[in-house]
Amino acid sequence: MYVDHVHFYVEDARKWSHWFQANLDFQSLGTEINKHTHTEILGSGMVQFRLSSSLDRHSPVANFLQTHPPGVVDIALVVDDLPGILARAAIYGGKIYQGFQKDYQNTQNIQDIQNTQEITSAKIKSWGTLSHTLLKKPSIYQYISPSSSLFSLPKSSPYIRIDHLVLNVPPGELAQAVQWYQQVFQLQPQQEFSIATPHSGLCSQVLLDPQTGFQLPINEPTSANSQIQEFLDLNHGAGIQHLALQVHTITELVTQLRGSGVEFLPISPDYYQELQARGAIALSSQELAVVKSQEILVDWEAESPESLLLQIFTQPIFSQPTFFFELIERRSHAQGFGARNFRALFTAMEQEQHQRHLRAT
Repeated sequence: MYVDHVHFYVEDARKWSHWFQANLDFQSLGTEINKHTHTEILGSGMVQFRLSSSLDRHSPVANFLQTHPPGVVDIALVVDDLPGILARAAIYGGKIYQGFQKDYQNTQNIQDIQNTQEITSAKIKSWGTLSHTLLKKPSIYQYISPSSSLFSLPKSSPYIRIDHLVLNVPPGELAQAVQWYQQVFQLQPQQEFSIATPHSGLCSQVLLDPQTGFQLPINEPTSANSQIQEFLDLNHGAGIQHLALQVHTITELVTQLRGSGVEFLPISPDYYQELQARGAIALSSQELAVVKSQEILVDWEAESPESLLLQIFTQPIFSQPTFFFELIERRSHAQGFGARNFRALFTAMEQEQHQRHLRAT
């Protein structure tokens, strides 16, 4: 299982298409317009986004934005066992929105779903307003005509793939959400994190597809003033907090994106003092200086110090602080998430939350 594309609902698809192109180095792949909704399709390498805005009040986008801020509404996944996932979703309470070749919403016979080979795509409800479009094969060519700009895309891209997405859920729902993704998608639990500062805290469980390496961390707040709780309040429920793009060379890309106007979360200078106190780092002195100047986080495990995780996080991109991007470089097959980086991100976001509240007063 891996991510085919991520679908955002926004107030102005054309405006945000320009933003992604100008700031994040994406390219336009095409446009879809139906009676009620305007959708822009963007891509860079193996990463594809769809941005939809409403043309009138009958659009599902208009309905969504009446209650929620702009953000991710659907994560489309290419899966090997589409009938099996639909069958398990039916068993474990996942609403099936669409089965494009055959409608199974009201079926009483799970075997009808498991035995069919007709379904090529479907859509199921996940947590909160999030849904998953499920595909047997990548979608990109079915949307784009041979005359489109897709066929003039450069072969190289700064992005390798979507590394992971982070789902925030209300207090008390973490175990339920984890269990649902295990049951329906057969993801496996990996790392657990429990972070508490003098001000707030969270619990997190990372889920993994062992076949592809796709990861889904799920967070819940452990305090009323947690940044996770703030997200839930502003988002009016569960949703995707951020999306991580795995990149080839993070230092070069961050320099480029800063030059394009992308703003990143500031990191305390104390972080880099603590980093150097850990001992030898598998970075040259020149590279370490660049990492520090660009405020990139670095982590590794003691048993494999050459397997570095380098991460950085943008400021929230929409008017409400409910969605941001992460860039992540995994050196020497670094796996999972570093506990120190996880805490450093939480602390940086907590500080940004504090500064935002000060600006509002």
